[in-house]
Amino acid sequence: MSRVFTPEESIMVQATRDYPNTIVEYKVSVGSEKWKNGNIHRVYKVQMCVDGKARGRQCPSFLADTDDFERVYKALDDLKKKHGDSKIILDS
Repeated sequence: MSRVFTPEESIMVQATRDYPNTIVEYKVSVGSEKWKNGNIHRVYKVQMCVDGKARGRQCPSFLADTDDFERVYKALDDLKKKHGDSKIILDS
């Protein structure tokens, strides 16, 4: 499904990873995403980033023995409180 995501606001959350000389982060965002049917939806999105670049097809994983999940959840909660409920934005 082809989608185009335009973030309105993002929070970068440092990931717990052991990759020397590499910055691994979760990019937690709210924004608009155009879906294949042409509708634009307001969405909350979590992406993996390596050295500042989003990995579009890489799903985030949270190490069980870290607080990564809780920190990403807090970032999502903060964005949700600031931006409110999701709603469909129809193409005009």
